[in-house]
Amino acid sequence: DGQIKTGVRMSENDDEIVLRNLAEPNPIKIKQDDIEAITESDVSLMPANLVRQLKSRQEFDDLTKYILNLRQR
Repeated sequence: DGQIKTGVRMSENDDEIVLRNLAEPNPIKIKQDDIEAITESDVSLMPANLVRQLKSRQEFDDLTKYILNLRQR
């Protein structure tokens, strides 16, 4: 229906693709038959120079744990 969805691809099979978008509380499930095109972004979702803005090693460790946790969901 012309909608564009963005997110990190969490899983994919013959029936559906599941995306994770931090702006939405639940994973986005899309039926493969409903997908017109998939385009991979050349731009990271991570803000540029984010690591340089962190104030301590603990903030870096927390960010790393958070990202790894997202990938496991």
